[in-house]
Amino acid sequence: YAAHTVQVELQKQISSLWQSDEVARTKPSPQEEARRGTLVLESVLWEALPSYLEKLSHTMQRELGGPEYALPLTACPVKFSSWMGGDRDGNPNVTPQVTREVLWTNRIKCCELISNDVEGLIAELTPADCSPELRAVVGGAREPYRHFFREVFVKLERTQQWNQAHFEGNSASTESSNNGSNV
Repeated sequence: YAAHTVQVELQKQISSLWQSDEVARTKPSPQEEARRGTLVLESVLWEALPSYLEKLSHTMQRELGGPEYALPLTACPVKFSSWMGGDRDGNPNVTPQVTREVLWTNRIKCCELISNDVEGLIAELTPADCSPELRAVVGGAREPYRHFFREVFVKLERTQQWNQAHFEGNSASTESSNNGSNV
């Protein structure tokens, strides 16, 4: 029933978009295509993939015979790659500058997504008990997990700010030079 309901709703949404002016009547720029692709990653995969991997791990344990068959934390059963912003073999609009913009934009978005997750951990984690390894890192902090993740959050914010500043400076300098040969 739930799958049927989702299917019907999806058909309604597609029909509504198709019959409206929300669907672009012109071909999107490579940057816009990349933004749309990143939006899919952000809105669907960012939450769905961890859920899928957790389900996979539980299934492996159940079917193979115990916790020793859990998916290792270092496993990478799903890999993503993308042509977005780098498809130079067929699209004349994809220049070195476009590739540069997409890469910087994705770096910034990645920092934002991870920062949001870390911020959630800071709000969630309150236990005073922790491993000796974490205690060695955070010293006498009353809330060791929050202390640790606050530092991670600050580093991510700095990284995001650095990426943003570099992107803005890089865009300005390459736009003014009109020479996109340096990648």
